[in-house]
Amino acid sequence: RIGERTNIQDGTIIHIDSKKFPTDIGNDVTVGHGCIIHATTIRSRILIGMGSIVLDGSEIRCNVIVGAGSLVPPGALLEAGYVYMGSPCKKIRPINEDDYKMITGTAKDYIDHSKIYKEKYDIRNSWFRN
Repeated sequence: RIGERTNIQDGTIIHIDSKKFPTDIGNDVTVGHGCIIHATTIRSRILIGMGSIVLDGSEIRCNVIVGAGSLVPPGALLEAGYVYMGSPCKKIRPINEDDYKMITGTAKDYIDHSKIYKEKYDIRNSWFRN
């Protein structure tokens, strides 16, 4: 499941473990370029930096930033309201108001970009459809 206003950027792989864990991604989530999201639960209002790997049975609670290139190991629980970084990731600090605005603003920016793209490149009227 992928929630509302969530964007999954290019090169990201999302997979499940059919015997143990689904993959459930909440609302207002940004998953950066080239991530691997495998059999995990990602709640809402989260930014996962490019190149990060999130593994089986882990859970990322709401209002979290996972820094670029981080590894969320199998079974990890990332508490709500923190920035995590590293391999394996570690809690760095609480998110602040600017972090929170970045998380929600990034999700909104991608929605706005999609509307502009849809209007500019309406595939129903595109030359390659004829």
